[in-house]
Amino acid sequence: MALRFPPRLLSILLYFYSSQSTLFIETDSHPSPLDLDQMAKEPVHIFITGAAGQIRYTIVPMIARGVMLGPNQPAILHILDIQPATDALNVVKMELVDATFPLLKGVVAMTDVVEACTGVNIAVMVGRFPRKQLDHNRALGHISKGLNVQVSDVKNVVIWGNHSSTQYLDVNHATVKTHLGVKPVPELVVDDAW
Repeated sequence: MALRFPPRLLSILLYFYSSQSTLFIETDSHPSPLDLDQMAKEPVHIFITGAAGQIRYTIVPMIARGVMLGPNQPAILHILDIQPATDALNVVKMELVDATFPLLKGVVAMTDVVEACTGVNIAVMVGRFPRKQLDHNRALGHISKGLNVQVSDVKNVVIWGNHSSTQYLDVNHATVKTHLGVKPVPELVVDDAW
């Protein structure tokens, strides 16, 4: 499902891998994070995905303390997670309120993504990828072992789906570097069950 955010939205994507994080900021013609100090100090509405998971102990309190937008920018958090995590999401909301962060002017806990995105200025979309990375690495290793090549010679392998038994390893566009040059993996693997 594609979401349409307001034009002034800063999309901040945080991806965690092990203990390190990489910050990607997408901007169009709206202010960069450095320009936020120039904006009026009305509360900024911040949408945070996966808020009932492990990030509730790291990212969410940091945002509430002003680490992301500075010590003078009040915020209202729109925290989102999946329906089965509703109880945990409400606990996060309660913990945030109990912590009495001076810059936190409100917390809205939701399980509906469209409702949670309504009226937000900034979106923090957190996606874990260590498991996905592990699955991808396993797929590369399986292909390299089966074709007797180095893992670094296998390219364009795609894993579809979540880390589960319904996950699908797609090698339709995968290639492998051999002593005869680069070859499509489907050409070299004649047994689909393999």
